[in-house]
Amino acid sequence: MELETLCIHAGKADTDKSGALSTPIYQTATFAHPALGKSTGYDYTRDTNPTRDALEATMTELEGGAAALAFTSGMAAATALMELFSPGDHIVASDDLYGGTWRLFSRISMKNGLTFDWADTSDPAKVEALLRPETKAIFIETPTNPLMHVTDIRAIARIARKNHILLIVDNTFLSPVFQRPIELGADIVLHSATKYLAGHNDTVAGILVCDSEIVAEKLKFIRLTTGAALAPFDSWLVSRGLKTLAVRLKKQEETARQIAHWLAACPKVGKVHYPGLPGHKGHDTSLRQATGFGGMISFEVTEAAGGEKLVRRILERVRLIRFAESLGGTETLITYPATQTHAAIPEAERNARGITNRLLRLSVGLENAGDLIADLAQAMDMDIPSACPSSSCPDPYHFDEIIDRTGTGSLKFDFAKARGKPENVIPMWVADMDFRCPPAVTAALRNMAEHAIYGYTEPKPGYFSALQGWFARRHHWNVKEEWLVKTPGVVFAICAAIRALTGEGDAILIQPPVYYPFAASIRDNRRKVVNNELILREGRYTVDFADFERKIVENRVRLFILCNPHNPVGRVWTKKELTAMADICHAHKVTVISDEIHADFTFPGHTYTPFGTLGDPYLQEAIVCTAPSKTFNLAGLQVSNIFIANEAIRRQFQREIDATGYSQMNTAGLVAAQAAYEDGEKWLNALLAYLSGNLAILRQFVAERLPGVDLIEPEGTYLPWLDFSGTGLMGKKLDDFIVNEAGLWLDDGEIFGPGGKGFARINIACPAARLKQALKQLETALKKRKHR
Repeated sequence: MELETLCIHAGKADTDKSGALSTPIYQTATFAHPALGKSTGYDYTRDTNPTRDALEATMTELEGGAAALAFTSGMAAATALMELFSPGDHIVASDDLYGGTWRLFSRISMKNGLTFDWADTSDPAKVEALLRPETKAIFIETPTNPLMHVTDIRAIARIARKNHILLIVDNTFLSPVFQRPIELGADIVLHSATKYLAGHNDTVAGILVCDSEIVAEKLKFIRLTTGAALAPFDSWLVSRGLKTLAVRLKKQEETARQIAHWLAACPKVGKVHYPGLPGHKGHDTSLRQATGFGGMISFEVTEAAGGEKLVRRILERVRLIRFAESLGGTETLITYPATQTHAAIPEAERNARGITNRLLRLSVGLENAGDLIADLAQAMDMDIPSACPSSSCPDPYHFDEIIDRTGTGSLKFDFAKARGKPENVIPMWVADMDFRCPPAVTAALRNMAEHAIYGYTEPKPGYFSALQGWFARRHHWNVKEEWLVKTPGVVFAICAAIRALTGEGDAILIQPPVYYPFAASIRDNRRKVVNNELILREGRYTVDFADFERKIVENRVRLFILCNPHNPVGRVWTKKELTAMADICHAHKVTVISDEIHADFTFPGHTYTPFGTLGDPYLQEAIVCTAPSKTFNLAGLQVSNIFIANEAIRRQFQREIDATGYSQMNTAGLVAAQAAYEDGEKWLNALLAYLSGNLAILRQFVAERLPGVDLIEPEGTYLPWLDFSGTGLMGKKLDDFIVNEAGLWLDDGEIFGPGGKGFARINIACPAARLKQALKQLETALKKRKHR
């Protein structure tokens, strides 16, 4: 059964003959015996109770353990755990830890003879370095409270197994809906069931789930002896909460993502701690071991915006959001860790761990995302717009503004008639955006223009540092300066690589339907195009790996042009898929040109893997093409950054660049790119949130109002791929219908090569109002066609 079903049906024993759907509440202290030496299986509620048994059976199934135990609180459960150990035993624990757990360990357990070391458990090497012969357990929270650090549970589990010690994981923040630590190697899972499991802020409870019945029996004895068993009514409340756990968490996560993106773009906010943000250090680990990022966010307000004064103002002025301790309930709560959850930790130690007096923690509830963001905005004295796209967020960069681009020489807007389109067509084709670039770019270009001397230029000293920081921060790829070759564009670089590394008639592999300049560049340079057509299965494209290798061998392919994220089908190739392609290329001495120009447009839930991070053997046979043109809307400024680690390939490539007569970068392009990589991150985070809203508009409109049209759900890019085959329109008839009847200018799918017939590519990087208008025109045209 799927987890959503388990939440409702797990743990039900067919012992109640009444047919009651809700577990009965056995509100009794003791149970009668039928005779001496005979028992019903229940004696005293401190030991066992049918209502609590039902809850424990449910949690055992949900976490995939051997047995579960319910306690009077999460801290009672944690206290019972400490009774498994003896004076002199040593435990390594996460250094970012719930304040109550830290208080238990440092002020009670230490007094009882246990010793502790605190480690950044997101770094397995640091954990292993602290182990001693007397170490008996590793205790981790992941994500941590409140800084949302993410620990690789599998990696820590390997260390624990190797050293024959227990691994205990506090899974309170994600619950088994998003993370199942026992499957990842944990021995014991801890929950404050007060939080997400119960989910209504109306009971206090704790749960332990054990992978070993032997350990569970020890804990049952400890609970019986200390009297910390959960009462029947509280057990029923938690069981009731579990029925809606999956539904609640998914909604809370969806809202939390929108809020986190808004906070990341908010000028009064500094750090935002949320694993769902692509730049979060634990983002990739979360994707590997969890199915969601959860509903918890922490953020710091900036000193410049008021620091602690702004914290106080937010806490006093929030209206919908309640200032209260706890988390995981239906209401959104804001907490001040410094004086609430982590007050027990000395201030100096708190600050050293990053829990400053400017940090706030948000537990996102079930309210509307736009309402919550509006509440935060008014509490921070920020403007609240009258409407937000998809209820996503206030718009600090004015993405909603419709800007007249006609008369600017815009390829997108000014040449419809010249290309055979009606003058009033809505252009949603070529891949540039209808948004102003980041303010930092505008300021840098203005300063350059006002200087009024535009001579020959080399990049400023900070240019590479800005690039290096961006790729390390956003994509965990450490690029080296000697790898960099600057060109005016990625297509220019692809053409140069084709000429540098192949001869006339040589075969070059591409994966259609794909960005049409790939095939054109090959043909224009008198090389042979070899197609490894992508396979569309159940709305998602995959690689035909057998065909991929066969085509390489049969045609003696010299180059493979990879598109990641893929334009137009929207796939962000997984590391496994990339490695499989890289292995085949490596085996047959095929050089890979990886076009990664859309890398920064990867949607939540997917991970972009730079080809350069697959390993040195693959990197030595690759040319990785990147550019700020798509990310920051700088296409007209003509600058791209090409990374080539192999010195011999880099020399061949550079010789070809030099042979074209191109030696000096565009001054404005260099200035704009450096400003964007240095100061454009908040703008990009806001843009990603806005594009997620536009994608939601498109998704809903297609599903509800465009019969015969299907959206190929994009994992990346702002260029979704639409399947019109259900309308019966194909080829020129489809293109004519879209242009002349719907009044839209989309990219005809056939230009992307084999597999593109019956499809069209739409550019959603525009104000939401323009997107909605375009979709309404398409809807009207489809209705008229139906009634002919």
